[in-house]
Amino acid sequence: LVINPHLKAKPQPDTAPWVTRLVQGDYAYYHYGSCGFHDSGWGCAYRSLQTIVSWLRRRGVIDAPVPKHEAIQRALVDLGDKPKSLIGSRQWLGAVELSYALKSLTGVAARLVHVSRVLTCLNRPVCCCIISKPSAAR
Repeated sequence: LVINPHLKAKPQPDTAPWVTRLVQGDYAYYHYGSCGFHDSGWGCAYRSLQTIVSWLRRRGVIDAPVPKHEAIQRALVDLGDKPKSLIGSRQWLGAVELSYALKSLTGVAARLVHVSRVLTCLNRPVCCCIISKPSAAR
C-alpha cells in the first residue's frame, strides 16, 4: 500500500476553467495487486472503495475494516443487488454498487450526483463529494 501518494505528486497549474484540488487527510491508496491480490483490468471500483474506506478510517469517521473484494461482493449479494454468482467473480462494479457496499459495510451513505453540465460556484467548475456520518441504527 502507498500512504498519501498525492503528497509526492507534482502540483499541476490550474488550467481554466479547471481548478486542481488534492484530498485532505491521510489515506492508504489501494492499487491493483496490493495486498497480494491480483485484480488488474477489473478491480478499479473495488480499489476505489478500499481507498475511500481507508480515508474514512484514518479520519476517525468509522471503525469498520477496509473490505476485501469478497466482502464487497457478499455485501451486494446480501442486499439483493447481485446474484450469488458475483462472489469470487471478476465482475466490474460501478459507482452505484460502490455506494450500496459503502452503506452496507460502514454505515456511511454516499450520494451520487449526475452532472449533465458543469456546475459552477464563484464562476468555477465544481466537483462534489458528499459524505454523511454513519447513522446510529444500521
